[in-house]
Amino acid sequence: MKKKKKGFLLAFPAISGFLFFYLIPFLIVLWYSVSFGIGKREFVGLDNYKELFKNTMFLLAVKNTCKYMLVTIPVTLGTALCISVILQQITKGQKIFRLSFLYPIIMPIASIVLVIQFFSKIMVF
Repeated sequence: MKKKKKGFLLAFPAISGFLFFYLIPFLIVLWYSVSFGIGKREFVGLDNYKELFKNTMFLLAVKNTCKYMLVTIPVTLGTALCISVILQQITKGQKIFRLSFLYPIIMPIASIVLVIQFFSKIMVF
């Protein structure tokens, strides 16, 4: 029984964060999407969605987004695959090439660690 309580206690911050930052705002936005008005809202059902799909600007935006997605995703994945295959075939200096691609990912994390270390020396927590 104590293990269950400890488990719930450890999971509580994650669950409460999920509720307050994801689930509750999602439900509020869902309510706003099926209602109309400022202050006291009136339930209108799916009329907002019907109006949205009649809007030519929205349909153009959806069309452009789909085109962009259909082009950029395959190009990005294909480029990444080609680069990874090339990096696997390089024998001399392979670690340097890998590091050159990994370096932009590592640097923000390293700088945050250095700042925390710097401030932890100045201030005692």
